[in-house]
Amino acid sequence: MEFLLPKGVRIIPPALADSRERIKEVIASVFRRWGFRRVVTPTFEYYDEVYRKLDNWLNGGIVKITERETGKILVLRPDFTPQVARIASTIMKDYPRPLRLFYYGFVYRWPLNGLEKIEKETYQAGLELIGIEQPEASSEMIAIAVELLREFKIEGWRIVVGHAGFTKALLEGLPNDKKSIVFDILKRKARKDLYSLDISESKHPDILRDIFSYAGDVTVLSYLMRKVEGREDLFPIVKELRVIYGFLERYGLTKGVVFDLSEPRGMFYHNGFLFEVFAEGAGRSIAFGGRYESLMEMYGRKEPAIGFGVNIDDIMDVLSAMKSLPPSHGVDFLIVDTTESKDKGVSLASLLRSKGYSVARDIIKRDINDSIYYAKTVGIRKVLVITDELLVMGKVRLVEIDEGRDMIVDETTFVNTYGLGRKVL
Repeated sequence: MEFLLPKGVRIIPPALADSRERIKEVIASVFRRWGFRRVVTPTFEYYDEVYRKLDNWLNGGIVKITERETGKILVLRPDFTPQVARIASTIMKDYPRPLRLFYYGFVYRWPLNGLEKIEKETYQAGLELIGIEQPEASSEMIAIAVELLREFKIEGWRIVVGHAGFTKALLEGLPNDKKSIVFDILKRKARKDLYSLDISESKHPDILRDIFSYAGDVTVLSYLMRKVEGREDLFPIVKELRVIYGFLERYGLTKGVVFDLSEPRGMFYHNGFLFEVFAEGAGRSIAFGGRYESLMEMYGRKEPAIGFGVNIDDIMDVLSAMKSLPPSHGVDFLIVDTTESKDKGVSLASLLRSKGYSVARDIIKRDINDSIYYAKTVGIRKVLVITDELLVMGKVRLVEIDEGRDMIVDETTFVNTYGLGRKVL
């Protein structure tokens, strides 16, 4: 029978699945260290007004199905942030602020046309900080992202900071059709196309004309602050970014941080500070986030909110390119008991499991050497062989595949050594 797998999904074998779970656990542990607590959100949601807007922004990318009981349209979770925003605005509306929530799981979207990397399901982790308006909250997002990069020993990374409100203010005054043209020009970085376009209707045509110059280190902000001084819709934006950078200076985290105010980044609900994290080995940003007060307002509670998400599979790609994927732990012991009763094998397996080891019993009848070969092939670290002849002498055979040792040891010695718990390994 032919095995067909839909495009955009994949099967991950045990060793890689172990690595991915360990990456997820590291991310979760960093989030916890910064005071965030996990929230679990549903895979299915009703297709409400927020998801309709998100669907339009994704060009019909939301996966929709019909609920059998009601006939209503359901969506497979396309994004965590709207879910957390609604939770914060409803069942957690009376919780003390700020809310520090994190999550992990799959998001589902139909791939956009033209994407080289077709994905229908993506394994993500992320966090949301709700209820803090101060710019320091933005710098904290970058600080957490940098801690993740350091935790995985990723080098050569770059964090690109922008602001959704900046390009929006520059497009003010242009007719909608021309806004779409300029937006496309900005996405393509088509400087010549912008120069040849009449943008005189913009509220700030001089700033818009030079927008591709507003990318680089912090000196870009110093230049812009002088250029937009007195412009009430632009100056506060640039000043906010400069304040955020000031906090990063206090953290000692300015290395690798650059600014790009020409990039129209962000989901449809982002309305302020934005940032993306890039690293060698991934064909796109591995983390992305920003402010989304407007989304909170859509769910009936106007309050500050910020967060970011991490694509765990992209982290895997980066670590794979670095040849530093977290190793799969595999299974600690395979117990081969050739006695008729199997009592000793069962009792030792129970003892080892109670001390935190993972233990499989080789129930198939085969030659001991075949069992050892099997253990080597599937990544089991040690083989414990029990036979009638050895038990008479109070001994067992221990094959340490990971250490390349094969020895006969006293059963008491074995129990005393491994009965202390998993730290021995």
